[in-house]
Amino acid sequence: YLADIKGNWIGTSSFNYYLASYSLHLNGFSVSTMSQYENMMNAFNGALQYIGSIAKTQNLAYNILLWTSFVRFYSIEYPTASNFSAIGSGQLQYLQMSGSPNQIFDLTGQQMVIFSIAGYCPKKSLVTYDRANGLISTELDYSAFMSNDICASALSPSVFGY
Repeated sequence: YLADIKGNWIGTSSFNYYLASYSLHLNGFSVSTMSQYENMMNAFNGALQYIGSIAKTQNLAYNILLWTSFVRFYSIEYPTASNFSAIGSGQLQYLQMSGSPNQIFDLTGQQMVIFSIAGYCPKKSLVTYDRANGLISTELDYSAFMSNDICASALSPSVFGY
């Protein structure tokens, strides 16, 4: 089953395939109580919250690996098992990311920040991502950028076509 970043499941009218970040795999799924299902979903949510907290302090390369390779296994029979070999032949359920780097790059409102050996350039720009073509773009205020010595020395405007 796919779920989008707004929590809508595939098959519902509000599901957006292009925002589908999560894939839930239920194998021989059977529960005796609603609390077993809730415990599984809470374990998946906890794992996402945990890696989300790690991701905030890591660079783009690390995050691409983290978010495209993330998988959290869970067993209804052995809910405290912490790894695949411990779970064994139990009812193995798992949550993983959809695997698309589009989910990582498509971050509306992100800003590009430029650093150099001279320091931090305080002039920020809004970054946009063209999902259809896989292009990341940004716009800088050229005169504001060039009027700051740290910015001007950090990145040549020729990189942006000036």
